[in-house]
Amino acid sequence: MKSILKTVVLFFVGILTIRLFRELMIDRFSTKDFYTFEVEYYVKSFFKGLNVFFAYFLMKRFNLFNLGGLGKYKLSNWYLLLFPLYIVLLNIPDSGEVAYDQISITTYMALAVYTLSVGFSEEYLFRSFLQSFFIRMSNLSKRQVFYGVLGAAILFGLLHLLKFNKGLYGELTQVLYGTFIGVMFGALLLRTHKIWPLVIIHALIDFVAKLDDIIPVSETVENSGGQMNFQGLLITTLIMLPCLIYGLVLLRKVQPEQLEEKIAKG
Repeated sequence: MKSILKTVVLFFVGILTIRLFRELMIDRFSTKDFYTFEVEYYVKSFFKGLNVFFAYFLMKRFNLFNLGGLGKYKLSNWYLLLFPLYIVLLNIPDSGEVAYDQISITTYMALAVYTLSVGFSEEYLFRSFLQSFFIRMSNLSKRQVFYGVLGAAILFGLLHLLKFNKGLYGELTQVLYGTFIGVMFGALLLRTHKIWPLVIIHALIDFVAKLDDIIPVSETVENSGGQMNFQGLLITTLIMLPCLIYGLVLLRKVQPEQLEEKIAKG
């Protein structure tokens, strides 16, 4: 138990250290004339890349490539990946909210690079490494596998509290959103055996969700700027609840014997 706790602490120390250097870099560059929206996204993408290398190092250290979806196992049950695409559709802004024709190609490219780096970073860190580490350190019973997936998902959700700029209900929404998606993606990794489809889906979700961050906003739409209330928390939770349910259903069919085989093969 001590070794697990030690590894988890070092894991978060690594993430937070990279984040600290990222914020210092952004603060230093933000006053420069060349610093633009696109430059900021590229700077953030660079540090997300460092997270990927950090996760890769940890996976190699604990021999988790097969369990983490980077091994030689082929993609299986691809049709299971269709369900989470509903989140992509839900996050697409209304045509009246974003003036798409006023967004430059370079801005779209910067956003695409950034969201792809987020997909790689968060999926490698929390699904490929942390979830796989929890499972490897367990006795591989179905209950322990569930705890491994849930534990990594909860920590992924709690990581969204770092900014704490959305008010109480907004922060709770972020935690539940991350946890529910984390359970679903964790189960999908175990059922499909590959991490790259989750990276792509994660990037797509973030890309469409952040389109309204790179407006110009249409002049016909007012920006409320308010923080989320309890009703918003409840609605978002109900919308995202199918992710949790879907993940739990998928986990019921995970075979511990197959996980043992992956661990044995590295």
